[in-house]
Amino acid sequence: MKHSIEMPPHSLHVVYSPLNGTGNRPVRQILGMLPNIRVSVVPEQEQPDGDFPTTPKPNPELPQTMDMAMALMQELEADICLVTDPDADRVGIGVRTEEGAKLLSGNQVGVLLLHFICEGLKANETLPQNPVAIKTIVTTPMAEQIAKAYNVKLYNVLTGFKYIGEVINKLDRDNEADRFIFAFEESIGYLIGPYIREKDAIGASMMICEMASYYKDKGMTLMDAYQAMEERYGCYVSAQESIRFEGAKGEKVIGSMLEYFRGLSQIADIEVLEKIDYYYDDTGLPKSNVLLFKLKGGVQVIIRPSGTEPLLKLYIDIACEQSSDGALVMSNFKQALLEMVKEAEKEM
Repeated sequence: MKHSIEMPPHSLHVVYSPLNGTGNRPVRQILGMLPNIRVSVVPEQEQPDGDFPTTPKPNPELPQTMDMAMALMQELEADICLVTDPDADRVGIGVRTEEGAKLLSGNQVGVLLLHFICEGLKANETLPQNPVAIKTIVTTPMAEQIAKAYNVKLYNVLTGFKYIGEVINKLDRDNEADRFIFAFEESIGYLIGPYIREKDAIGASMMICEMASYYKDKGMTLMDAYQAMEERYGCYVSAQESIRFEGAKGEKVIGSMLEYFRGLSQIADIEVLEKIDYYYDDTGLPKSNVLLFKLKGGVQVIIRPSGTEPLLKLYIDIACEQSSDGALVMSNFKQALLEMVKEAEKEM
């Protein structure tokens, strides 16, 4: 299945870092197959090194992990930078703009790719009948607007790429895997075809470069392209907070915190319009101790425990007229929400 719009003639300069992990050969090989792509590698992070000496945590979700690639992108006046994590399943993206280097979130890159793939398939007249895309429930609602615009069936699954893989497995068993066009999660994981059942930074890096090259030919950066999407699909500001509860008491506090939120009709003084309880409600998904709240004013909050650490995870999405307005609303709401959690903890 051909996803992309025809590659433009202008060259794209990409700075790439494998973070001393496994991505160096496969990512550079696949980018080398694309026309008009020039790749510069961050030298200190090129060779495999299990000590990962250049960063405290080799996780491209963290801004500081992107620092060396972002700096080299600015120095070389490259168009974008890509940073894959050590096992090359996730990829972080930076963009050089007139205002300086900008990081794109997993939500932003995900909806950019979803739109680009849908538009490319439509332009090539290869969009399958009843196309399918998949995202996790904690991933931006903007994806729902894009899917609606292209008549794509969008599955919302629990957090974790294994749940995305289960949807693809079901399509495969029904001989309908060719309906699948894209999947992503907000934590910089993307999958561009049904060939594997896990997030894949190698294929995603290729598609991101195709997309960046396409927009460069139009005189646009990926940030410009995202802002154009906001005008078409609406603005969504997203944030994620993780609150750590250490010690033997931590797990109990997290459980009590979820029970506390189950009983609320307001969050941060905003009325709850709808609550989805993924443990007690019949959602069609596996039972999970996750709560989703839709509040007045276009605010959505999802609360869940981490599956691997003593963390309570809060995901906030705000629909707004302009992203600058949404950022202010987000700042105030997030502060009030964290204060709520702090006060509730005192009672536990």
